[in-house]
Amino acid sequence: MAYTLIEAVNHVLVAGNETPVTSLTLDSSSAATLVSNMLDTHRRYVLGEGLQFNTRRSSFPQDINGKIAVAGNTLSVDGWQNNARNQYTIVNGLLYDVVKQSDVFTKGVDLAVIYDFPFKDIPIWVQYRIMTAVAVRFHVQFSPDQLHLQSLLQIERDALSRCNEKELVSLDIDMVNKSSLGHVATSGIFRRLGRM
Repeated sequence: MAYTLIEAVNHVLVAGNETPVTSLTLDSSSAATLVSNMLDTHRRYVLGEGLQFNTRRSSFPQDINGKIAVAGNTLSVDGWQNNARNQYTIVNGLLYDVVKQSDVFTKGVDLAVIYDFPFKDIPIWVQYRIMTAVAVRFHVQFSPDQLHLQSLLQIERDALSRCNEKELVSLDIDMVNKSSLGHVATSGIFRRLGRM
């Protein structure tokens, strides 16, 4: 079961030898508020990598004015056909062509879109990756106990390796489903995991 934000905050606080809280307050000086802000920042960073669960390829048609609206929870967009990588960005909720310096399109565009999700809607293995990274950073800032820090760093390394493996396995399944040469398409993924 996925963590709520308050559960994630308490996970990090307890890992940093702090007292858990029952609610998140608006007190900007509290450790809970600091951890909540750190979780939000790291959540956006991790989701911005474009994981399998939050990245979709779609065709976006232009409207009658030649504009292409982008959902409010979009972190980034990128073209995925005709070598259009790094050609697009989002400006004021509309797709913007960086090369042509225009937000007016004569036809639809095929995009890879990376979406943002609230913490509670993120798969638990990604939540764990975020929480352990934030716990280490929080501990480094506020608790100089080196032995505790080493154990937190090991937890983060373990979580990262599990997350990467889980992401690669789900990517592997996706690639096998889409490729008639699945064994060829996936061999590079398992090579990175050290299995081939």
